[in-house]
Order: sequence, then structure tokens, then C-alpha cells
Amino acid sequence: MESRSHERQFWYIGLVAWSAFILAVTLYPYDFSTASYVVHYPDLEQRARPAWSTVLDFPLNLLFFVPIGVAVRGLLGSGRKSGLSLVAAGVLGFALSAVVESLQLELPSRVSSTLDLLSNTAGAMLGAAVFALVDRWTREAVASSYQAIERTCLRLPVWLPAISYLLVALVVAAWLQRQTALAGWDPTLPLVFADEATGDRPWRGELAIVEVAAKATDLQRVPIAADTALATLLPGASIFRFANPFDASNSTHDTRASPKLLAADGQAISTAISASGQLTIRILARASSPQQFGPARIVSISRDGDTRNLTVGQQGSALVIRLRSPLAGNNGLSPEFAIPTVFDSPAWRTILISYDGRTLLALTSKTRQAKAFRLGPGVVAAGLLGIDNVDEHRGYRTLYFIVALLPVGLLGALALSKSKHARSRLWQPALLAIASGALLELALASVSRTAYDYGNVVWGAASVVLGALLA
Repeated sequence: MESRSHERQFWYIGLVAWSAFILAVTLYPYDFSTASYVVHYPDLEQRARPAWSTVLDFPLNLLFFVPIGVAVRGLLGSGRKSGLSLVAAGVLGFALSAVVESLQLELPSRVSSTLDLLSNTAGAMLGAAVFALVDRWTREAVASSYQAIERTCLRLPVWLPAISYLLVALVVAAWLQRQTALAGWDPTLPLVFADEATGDRPWRGELAIVEVAAKATDLQRVPIAADTALATLLPGASIFRFANPFDASNSTHDTRASPKLLAADGQAISTAISASGQLTIRILARASSPQQFGPARIVSISRDGDTRNLTVGQQGSALVIRLRSPLAGNNGLSPEFAIPTVFDSPAWRTILISYDGRTLLALTSKTRQAKAFRLGPGVVAAGLLGIDNVDEHRGYRTLYFIVALLPVGLLGALALSKSKHARSRLWQPALLAIASGALLELALASVSRTAYDYGNVVWGAASVVLGALLA
């Protein structure tokens, strides 16, 4: 009887985990509230999907839902339940697929398809049917695996697996967060205004003020105005200030002089920012046209089109920001930060940009509301997997904390179940949940040298509790 209970627990956890994985993958990038904004570079646009990739969609979707049917069959048990498990798998597969397709209708980056609904349902039913053919062998394999894990855990101190996994999760999280640091900046790159150092990314407009400080500021709490200097926002900070560094509102690339390379200023700014790991940039500018591309460089510390420390530019009417980091690479391109319609008119714009090591804030006098890009370990993991969109960070954060800390809750609950006084020691998993969230955030804040985020503590603790409940 106990063996059957363990078996059902195994399939239940598998069903919940795979369903969550399906939702996480199929609903990326979770941009329900507002459409993600990504600037487009026509000369770099990818070619249309080949026909063979469309043909593969059906069998891939079919296989994607097979584990759902397998888990349903495992939960219902053996005996004369083949027909019931087939129907149950089909109903659950259809329901889960219907939820996915319905939500995808609200996602501008996703396409809903009736064919997907059919293939997903068929995949779940196929999983139940295949399981029925190998029912006895599969159950024996699951039972023996569970017993082997249980015997291994019994030889160890009960809390050792949970604590060991937590330590590994902390190290991985710290490494991921370190990838967003302003590290690896090249002090030999010159500061350039209104162009690339190679002279092939000109910007047309007027630059009245450019200020740079090696310190971050919270733009979400500071009112912006054209006369709000960085000395006011960041008292005591060292400010690099340039007044009227460029005015070519009526010039063209053909008639303008070669860009002036300010090597000493580029070195001083890069060295200061590398030491602090933070920056704030204030720009007072107006563009001559919303039709400037490249992106056209407004302010840049760079050598050419592939090597930079930072760039603030214009792509169409959008403001584009690139920062060098281990994640973004030497070109600061993946990810690239973009804010639409900043330069949709020739009016003067005050632009404030701040980065503290894991959150980039951009504020303009047009909107007076800061746009936040939060580069947590979830975003970094997505970037390493080739997913560059950072406009919607909440889904990444939720998914990462669940993946990283849910196993802590599972292992902690298993340890508690082996205790002779489990009911009187419920404070132990509670302490484990709070400590896990607090330690993970401590690791993230320490490596990024940023303020402690109590929201991450809550997410971490909730993920551990979820794991304990599933166990």
C-alpha cells in the first residue's frame, strides 16, 4: 500500500511539473499587459521559416504532450482502466491545450492554431496508450527507482540533500547574476558624439548636454526636468559633463566632418564605471528626424560596429541602449534595450538612464514614467538559451525561482517525513523556506552590488513552500 502511495506521488509530481513546463514554454514571453517592443534592423532580418519546419510542428506537438498521458495513466493505476485512462488523458490534454491556445490569442508574439489543439490532444492520448502496453515494466522501474532514492536518503542525515541542493542553487544563481555586471569594459575605447568611431552611424540633431556618473539612481522616485542635473540627483558623485558637444541639425553625413574621438574621456568614464559597476547618463537632445537608423549613435564609447562599452542611439523613433556585460557581449547587443516613440517629433527630450548591475531604468521627458528592465538570473538563463527578449521580466523571475528552489521544498518535505516528530517540527520547513529565499537574494544582491530586494525573498520562499506541498 505504501509503495502504491509513493508511486502515485511520483506521477502526480510529474504531471504538475510537466504541465507547468508546457505553460512556461508555450506562453513565452508572457507579454499579456503590453506588447513587447523590439527594434527591427531590416538588413539583419531573419529569413522566413522553411517549409520543413512547419511540417515538423505536428509530430513535435504530439510528442510534447505524450508525458501528460503517461502521467495520467500512472495516476489511475493498472487493471481494467485502459479505456478510462485514455479518455482522461484526452480530456486533460485537450483542456490544457485549450488554455494554451486561448492565452496565445492575447500574445502578440504567438499564433494560436486549431491543428495544435488536435495534435496536443492526440499526444496525451498516445502517451496513455503507450503506457498501457508497457504498464507492468514501467511501474516496476518507477518503484525500484523510488526505493533506490529512498535508501540513499536514509543513509544520509535527513536535511543534507535539501541543504546541499540549496548551496548548489545559490552558486548557480550568483554566477548567472554576475553575467549582468558592467564587467570587461575596454578602457581604450574613445568617447564619440553623434556617430560611430568609424564614421558610418551618423546621427542628425542637437546635443545640448551629456552627463555621465559612475553611480546609479532610482529614476522611479525622481521627477525629471530639463534642468535636473546629475549633480542634483547624485550629490557627491563624480560627474563627467559635456555642454553642447554636437549640433548638426541641418547637416548631412556627406558634408559633416569625421567624428572626433575623445580617447581620454572614454578611458576615464570606462574606468570609473568598471570600478563601481553602476552608471547614470543624462542627455538633453532633439533629433532632426524620426527616420534615423543603424542605430544612429547619439553617445557612444566604442571602436566600431562590433565593439563598445556603451551606446545610446536612435533606431527609427525608438531610443536604443546597449551596455557591455558578460551576458550582452562585446557589442552589448543581446540583450538590447529599446523604448519606442521617444524621437517621434523634433522636440527637445531629456533622457535619464540608470543601471545598478541588475536593473536598467530609462526615463524621458515625454513619458515621465520610468521603463524598468530587470535582469535577474531568469533573464540571464533565457539569454544563454538564445532568448533575447527582456521586455517582460516577471515570467522569467517566477519560472526561475520555481525551477531553482522548488526541489528544496521537495527534499525538505522528504526529510521531515522521516522524522519521528514531524508534526511538532513544522517550523523546520518554514525556516527552510524563508532562509532559502533570503539567502538566494543575498547572493544576487552581493554579486551585483545592489540593494536587497524583498520581493525576491517572497518569491523564493513561496517556491520552496510549493515544493513542500507537492511532496
